[in-house]
Amino acid sequence: MRNICVLFGAGAEYCFNISGGVNFASKVLGIGTTEMDEAIEEYFRNNVSSFAHHDWYPKYGKYSWKYEHLVEAAVRKRLMDNNYQTKKEYDDDVKEKVSDLLKPENEVKRNKILEENSSYMGLIDEQFHTIISPRVLGPQKFWNVIECYTRAYLLIIGEMIAKEGISELTKEDYLKILQNPKESFDKALNFCNKQKSKKSYYSILANEENPNIKVITTNYTPLCREISGLCDEKIAAIHGKLNWFESPYNLQIYDICREQLPNELCFPYMFIQSGIKPIVDAIQINEYAKMLQFLRESERLMIVGYRLNSDDNHINGIIREYSNHKEVIYLDYDETTTEEGVLRRLRMDSATNLKMHMMYLKNICPKRMKFQIMQSKKSTQTGGFLRNLLMIFNFSQTVFRNRYRSAFPRGRILRRRRIFSCF
Repeated sequence: MRNICVLFGAGAEYCFNISGGVNFASKVLGIGTTEMDEAIEEYFRNNVSSFAHHDWYPKYGKYSWKYEHLVEAAVRKRLMDNNYQTKKEYDDDVKEKVSDLLKPENEVKRNKILEENSSYMGLIDEQFHTIISPRVLGPQKFWNVIECYTRAYLLIIGEMIAKEGISELTKEDYLKILQNPKESFDKALNFCNKQKSKKSYYSILANEENPNIKVITTNYTPLCREISGLCDEKIAAIHGKLNWFESPYNLQIYDICREQLPNELCFPYMFIQSGIKPIVDAIQINEYAKMLQFLRESERLMIVGYRLNSDDNHINGIIREYSNHKEVIYLDYDETTTEEGVLRRLRMDSATNLKMHMMYLKNICPKRMKFQIMQSKKSTQTGGFLRNLLMIFNFSQTVFRNRYRSAFPRGRILRRRRIFSCF
């Protein structure tokens, strides 16, 4: 059986509805998170003086972004993929569009930009260095970094816990999560175990006969491990985990599944969609070592639910090197994505070994699902994995129904077969 490596992104977990929402980035920045922010402020304000080395930390202070800076960061992200020739050309276009968006009559358009394109560029990225010496480099900016990563953590684990019986999380619920991280993680595990019967990418792995499948994931949740049944040795979690916490003082990562958190200020160790990817401990280096080993041993890399973002160029560079020698299958669900766009993100002129599969939903009915596949000119056939992938995956999200409503050339009904091994 072939050695196959699968790279999972956030799209692989959409069917569980715990992605943080379409406005995840804006919430991480504190837009529309009043209950959460009140809980975070109360937790750190009341506890920082009791932490070990508390004299090293500055007094808690609230930091607020300037609204125009949030808009500018979103515009910069939106325009990033445009083919600008100079920085001045890019900056001038950003300045013009920001000026237009800040006009009172463009409030709807402005809010849409913030919802769809909120970015940490020039915001969190420029403040992360303050964890080196917060009193000297910027007390309020330091606390802002801590708050942003804490929001990202609460958004993900909060949604998993909310589905365990709480309709909407309150300030008190968020406080309880912060005060009891191990108990909260156990509740998240309960959520994962209840998802095993749901058809998903991970359930494909659970039923797969090929033992030579390894997973690289940028997701923080334990869903892949719990549902697929793969052991940690076969999963490389390269963007952190919900059970990992970092101490800014001693730059050490703690795994709450293996040890109790010390009496230190600790914040979630997660790589959000930022240009800053802080590796401070061997535990994360080991995950990247696993990833490189998986890729060396595999014959094919499949990219599922993952966008090749400029914020993740550390991954893009590895994919580019891999594609020079081995086959890369890129599954795409957005008809606006082009092969040229993917090549541009990977900094490649051409890609003999890159195959794009455009997939869209034709319709959904209770008894069976009909799918169609629109293949790139580099892909000559649809493999067994793709057929099963489409057939078994739960595409019942409204966003997919609405997106793929238009008519396309007639496709065929996809039948279940063995999954990864027959691709």
